[in-house]
Amino acid sequence: MIEDPPPATRPRWYCHWDGAEARGFECVDEAVAWGLARALTVIVRTLDGSVYFAGERPSDWHASDPDLRQWPSSVTELQLIDTKYEVAVAEADANATARRVYERERGEWLRVRFPRLANHQPVHECLILLPGQGDACLEFEELDVAGAIAGAREIGGSRRGFGHPEDVIASVTSRPVNDPWVSAVCAALARERSWLGGGRRPMLLVKLGEGTMFHVSPSANRNSIRRHGLDWRRMGAASGIAGSVEPELPAIFLCTWGSTRFFTDMARTPSDIWAVRVDGLWLEGDPSSSGGGDDDWMILPAPVGPDRLDLIEIDVLPRR
Repeated sequence: MIEDPPPATRPRWYCHWDGAEARGFECVDEAVAWGLARALTVIVRTLDGSVYFAGERPSDWHASDPDLRQWPSSVTELQLIDTKYEVAVAEADANATARRVYERERGEWLRVRFPRLANHQPVHECLILLPGQGDACLEFEELDVAGAIAGAREIGGSRRGFGHPEDVIASVTSRPVNDPWVSAVCAALARERSWLGGGRRPMLLVKLGEGTMFHVSPSANRNSIRRHGLDWRRMGAASGIAGSVEPELPAIFLCTWGSTRFFTDMARTPSDIWAVRVDGLWLEGDPSSSGGGDDDWMILPAPVGPDRLDLIEIDVLPRR
């Protein structure tokens, strides 16, 4: 059973039983009792990510795992769980109020400056994550098809703005208009509008690369990569890792080391793993990973020269 984050659209605690969603509860003790009447073990996950078990300790959980604690919690801990939930409710209510204020101001601003758009819904909406600031982000909206008119507001704050995308993002994040990150974000938004078939990101992470990421490519491409580097425009007879015969996006797909085996296992032919030095390069979230908000999978919207590459492993076979 899991504590549902506010704003509430169902009971506070919702349950899964044998893979199926079950009834919800407002009281966690009632939820635990309901679960123990049907199973030997009940797992409880609270809003802050803490994990507890009631009944028998799960046999597939490491016995020394410090993150798994026995339920019931102490009275003090239960009070803390309730307090954290009340804080989350208050934050959700404040965010909803701020959103209503923003929408009212957006409507008034459009009626004065762009009356033809005043009664239209935004063309595109996304969350833009602020690099190096945890989950901090801003809500961003394109208000016309060309993406030249935009609005944005700070989540958890009071800053909001309307106008050209560069001006809006700079204002809401307290950065200069010519800030490199602001320019990189606007360039990413513009590229999305040109992608064939749509598929724009509901979350957008843009950050300056540091250190090394990795690229998995069919081994048949090895000589070409050694000579020309990574360049989707040179995709030839060898299909992509996922079997595509043409570039999925005009970009280079990169990942952390922990994800390389996912891609080599996906391949239909032997693969090579290349290390890519990304220092000083602007990276964007891969649309296929958390909607573009995960920095484990990134895309680089520019070719990479051979001088930034090192061949780490060759002819890696998929594990079947």
